[in-house]
Amino acid sequence: MEHRIIAFFAAVMVTLWLLSLFPRSKLSMIAFTWIGPEPLRGESWMRYQLRWAFYSLDWCMQCAALLLLLYLASNIAPGLEGNQVFLMFAAFALPICIGMALLATITFALKAAKARIVGPNPIYGVEQWQAVT
Repeated sequence: MEHRIIAFFAAVMVTLWLLSLFPRSKLSMIAFTWIGPEPLRGESWMRYQLRWAFYSLDWCMQCAALLLLLYLASNIAPGLEGNQVFLMFAAFALPICIGMALLATITFALKAAKARIVGPNPIYGVEQWQAVT
């Protein structure tokens, strides 16, 4: 079992290394694309974490809406809930997606509250901007 884990880790590292050698290829651009909000100049860490929390909540609501649509579709077409693809999404993938997005929302909100109450709460880009002027 250990050799499979080591082989998987080695394959992932080699793949990332190969992708980094060709940064302009479509596959590299897809693999290394930033997903989610980026920090803005002058934005505090707390605000950035709150934007991540709302981004995650947005994903949670989208998955919940899709699950609701699938549930309504199964009421309209009664034989649909026996379909394997339907079950894969409605009973497996979407509930996991909702749970992960909800967990991310709670975690980012807690990180924002911690930065606000306990600190530190740095500002992005302030040190670089002050050094230039």
